[in-house]
Amino acid sequence: MQNLTRQERKALRKKQLQERQLQIEEEKLKKQNTNDIDVTIPTNNIETERVEAERVARVEAERVEAERVEAERVEAERVEAERVARVEAERVEAERVETERVEAERVEAERVETERVEAERVETERVEAERVARVETERVEAERVEAERVEAERVARVETERVARVEIERVAREQEEKRLRDEIKKKEKLRAEKRKLELKKQREFEATEQKKRQKQKEIIKQKLLNKSNINGQKLYKYTKELLLQKIKFGETITVSKTQIRYDITGYKKITIKISTPNKYRISLIKQDSQINDLFHLSSRGNSIVYNTHINNVWGKEIKKQYTLNSDELIYEINSTKNSYIVNMNGKHFMTTSKKNTQDANVLLVNAGDKITIM
Repeated sequence: MQNLTRQERKALRKKQLQERQLQIEEEKLKKQNTNDIDVTIPTNNIETERVEAERVARVEAERVEAERVEAERVEAERVEAERVARVEAERVEAERVETERVEAERVEAERVETERVEAERVETERVEAERVARVETERVEAERVEAERVEAERVARVETERVARVEIERVAREQEEKRLRDEIKKKEKLRAEKRKLELKKQREFEATEQKKRQKQKEIIKQKLLNKSNINGQKLYKYTKELLLQKIKFGETITVSKTQIRYDITGYKKITIKISTPNKYRISLIKQDSQINDLFHLSSRGNSIVYNTHINNVWGKEIKKQYTLNSDELIYEINSTKNSYIVNMNGKHFMTTSKKNTQDANVLLVNAGDKITIM
């Protein structure tokens, strides 16, 4: 039995227990069968009954003794089986502990070996990293030195080029300054000549204007002599159509009287801020030996009428509707060679042609209007 494996011993022990269980069952069955036997004992045979009773008692005692012995044997076998099982369990536990110890030692040996190999690998990698870092440092240092050398050469080259460029620029600047000085001298000379020419033209213009004014005075004087029979209000009404008042160009003035006739000879632009937007008039007049209204604008309700009065004849009337979206009304009249361009409150209003390219020299507006002549 010592040579049997644990599994075989367990199977054998199980078989023995099963056989013993069968034996106990058979003995129980025999006992039951014996108890079931009907024994009829004659009442007159007491000795036989006693003998039989003793036999039965003996048989019962033997049976009980056999059962006790069997029970003791079964208990002994159970105890032996438990002992064997305990010994087997202890052996298995010992084998397990030994296996675990061996496995632990193996694992520890493998761990130690792994750590040794890892340490050697880490040390190898550290040495290699230091070598690579040293090589990289040497390479970077070499590149830095080379870059500094190249940069120094570039800086030297740039500085040389800069010095050359500065010299070229200095020469060019001196030449440009000389050219500018010459050009300034030339311009100053031209301006001086232009000023002389303008002064000459201004003197000629003033002389011409003086002649015109003198001529107007002579005309007025002659007409007044011819109208010597006119006096009082008639004389004022007639002469107001001829007399002029000077105005300073570029200066804004407020018209004090409707009858004032402003001399605008040589104007280019007229700005008029209307004092009464619902009722006004603007007249640009050419006053010479004859008086012609070259540009006449007047308000009529929600419309504006434009016309001319030349050689005592009114032209074709032009009417334009408009809506004033502001309390302020400002006209701007620009004079070109062939036309008048009129803007109202900063927006184009109309353009009309000049009759025979004549230009006005007199302005008539209403009292309270503000005018600026340019």
